[in-house]
Amino acid sequence: MLQPVGYACHPAYPTGCSNSENPQYEAYLNFLKNQMPTPTAGISRYITRTTIQSLDASTPPGITSRNHISFAAPLSGPGISEGNIVGLVGYLYFVQRTGAESTNCGLSRADETDFHVGIGFNRTIALGLRDGHTPSDVERRRLQQTSMVVEVTPHYRAQYRPSWTYTFLRQYVGRQVKVVGQLMLDNDHTVPDDNCAAPGADTGTCWRMTAWEIHPVIRFYVCTTAAACPRNSSAWSLVE
Repeated sequence: MLQPVGYACHPAYPTGCSNSENPQYEAYLNFLKNQMPTPTAGISRYITRTTIQSLDASTPPGITSRNHISFAAPLSGPGISEGNIVGLVGYLYFVQRTGAESTNCGLSRADETDFHVGIGFNRTIALGLRDGHTPSDVERRRLQQTSMVVEVTPHYRAQYRPSWTYTFLRQYVGRQVKVVGQLMLDNDHTVPDDNCAAPGADTGTCWRMTAWEIHPVIRFYVCTTAAACPRNSSAWSLVE
């Protein structure tokens, strides 16, 4: 069976594909984003809202959109562990299609781009979304500002999770979920205009809770009970 064009890009260009002068191109960041952990990789630890706040506080102040590799050692060291496989329990707030970017070789078809998935922590808000509430623009911004972005990548979907389409994942909006994948800092978004956790961030304009991500997502579970599922509950159902 022929693989999607986007999938074919990654074995040949593990750091993406772009003019090196492109300010949106950072080879080491793309290399991290394009990792392909085995779907059965074990979880090194679970992260929580408190963990995310600690990660934000530990983010090196000198990191920019072009120098991730200069901070590779401290970011992968004790207490941070970038590159490790982690688990996160929360609520699925939204699933968003994204556009072309250098990590995906500038390709733009639906099967060649990432999905941004927002994992939040407010059960009441999640229940409203599950019941069909359509967020206003203000509410949508608040969902972004109070959730962690986890990324479902096109090459991972093509090789391991072909059922994870945009429409398929959106059916779980409002549900309690557990996601597993690689912890990494998306240093493209450490700036105050994007990252609400950055020093000097303006809550009127920033659009994400943190620049830290789970990227790529390798496993996705949904809680199958009416009550909330603890992280090790037998009521988690693996979404394949």
